[in-house]
Amino acid sequence: MPATEAAATNDELGSYELAFHVLPTVAEGEVTTIEDALTSIITEAGGTIGLTETAQRFDLAYELQKMIDGKYRRFTTSYFGWIRFTAEPRVVEEVLHEVEAHESVLRALVVRLTRQEEEHPFYLHEALAARKPVTDIDVDAAIANAPSEPAPEASADESPESAKTTEESTDAPAAETDSDETVESAASEDTKA
Repeated sequence: MPATEAAATNDELGSYELAFHVLPTVAEGEVTTIEDALTSIITEAGGTIGLTETAQRFDLAYELQKMIDGKYRRFTTSYFGWIRFTAEPRVVEEVLHEVEAHESVLRALVVRLTRQEEEHPFYLHEALAARKPVTDIDVDAAIANAPSEPAPEASADESPESAKTTEESTDAPAAETDSDETVESAASEDTKA
């Protein structure tokens, strides 16, 4: 459920995650200052900060645009991080609006966390670091070195005689049909005589 819909349905504290992209034009040392500004937006709105993932440089899956100084600028990288917090649902929309208005934030999203998501946070940068690097594969060499596949063999249970029995059993209904027709034609001949 989007966080803004949850605000209209409930006044109890909820667990949320603010995921954000900081502009790549920001100096790497200044990213923590922006994160501090985002956490202060949350605390000023009455939220309590929980777990966080520090923003790190990240290649975007697709290009994002943001209007800066009257022009749309395009970005293919950003600093991505998230902040988990608990707050009353009515303040979530206000928090998101203030975060998106921050001049150094490229994109932001607030989601309400399920119990399972609360218990098992996903750390993106940690997962990316653990991922094995992809290497180039020489397809021609791989094919040449691959063992040739042997022809499929009959299993020990299947002997040539059992194969015949299977073939005969598939032909049996057709044979019965032919014999039925023969019986019918013979019966009709007897009737005529």
